[in-house]
Amino acid sequence: MKTFVSLVVACALGAAMALPPAYAGEPMDPSDESVLYLSLGLATPLFLSASVATALSEKSAPIDRKPGAAALPPMQVTAVRTTADGGREVELVAHQQGKDETSTLRWPHRDDDPAAAFRVGQTVTFKPSGEGGGWMLHDEGGAELAFVPTVQAADQAASKAW
Repeated sequence: MKTFVSLVVACALGAAMALPPAYAGEPMDPSDESVLYLSLGLATPLFLSASVATALSEKSAPIDRKPGAAALPPMQVTAVRTTADGGREVELVAHQQGKDETSTLRWPHRDDDPAAAFRVGQTVTFKPSGEGGGWMLHDEGGAELAFVPTVQAADQAASKAW
């Protein structure tokens, strides 16, 4: 909305330059007119460039990012299955402080099978990625199983299936 208002103001100033000056008193001599037109000629591009800069800065404002991938406890695989639409699911449970916290990893149907390396009873560790965009999942031996993005990373257009 602020960009729209800036654009309207810039257009109004441009239109004002096209109109002959109004006189409120004695008429202007040619030198006064040249000063007026020079002032308007210099001010209009400044207003236009300010409105363009405002529009660009609003579009490129940094996204309010939450902290990246936080540390997660090790989890045990309780089920690996194929969904009705051909996707894959891996159910995980973390046994912590007397309560079980469950999580499910889901992948849509793909030619490769991201759930192939998961086995029931296996313990999976979550290691935050270097840039904080998600977690690398590892088995007990340290082998990489899959990459799981954070919600913020998955929502970005640049995110892709790994």
